[in-house]
Amino acid sequence: MILQHAKYIELAMTLLRLANTQLPQWVRWIPPTEGFYKLSSNGSHKSMNGVANAQVLIRYSLGHKIVGFMVNIGHASILIAKPWGMKAGLHLCHELGITKVVAEITKVVAEMNSLIAIHFVHEGRELDNLVAPLLSNIRSLMTKLESCILQHTLQEVNAAVDFLASLGHSSPLGLCILDSLPNGLQPILLGDQNGASFLRT
Repeated sequence: MILQHAKYIELAMTLLRLANTQLPQWVRWIPPTEGFYKLSSNGSHKSMNGVANAQVLIRYSLGHKIVGFMVNIGHASILIAKPWGMKAGLHLCHELGITKVVAEITKVVAEMNSLIAIHFVHEGRELDNLVAPLLSNIRSLMTKLESCILQHTLQEVNAAVDFLASLGHSSPLGLCILDSLPNGLQPILLGDQNGASFLRT
């Protein structure tokens, strides 16, 4: 297990070095094309108590919020939290379509800011640890959609989901679906819809 974690760290550092070679640039949240939903997910971890949390927002092509939720996972690592959010988000896409809460979701652009998790999903690598079932579930859920594009997003343009992280750690254990927008989230969503840009250095 220690050796495997060391390999993860080595791969993560390699991916980060490649990402950090880019020049400063203005970045913004980009809505999906017509007919697609955008699933933005993230995971967070508090080293103080070891509690992990996953956050998800699903928005339609114009950027309007469709549904959002947080999952208090309990004691887990950040390696578990990030793919957990993606798995839960893709599962919710299927559930929303089945229950007709929204029009059937068949086309999804799924974004997360974990290069290493995306790398493992695309590579199809089978890992002998707790992350393996999550990655396998993500791949399986992706194949059930008519079209599912899994891609990396930058921290700066994932602000709406990151905002939920602080709320998620104070929520009860388990799933918390947002019936209304928490205070402070609406301005971020409006900024995304209006093309607010951030300088990434």
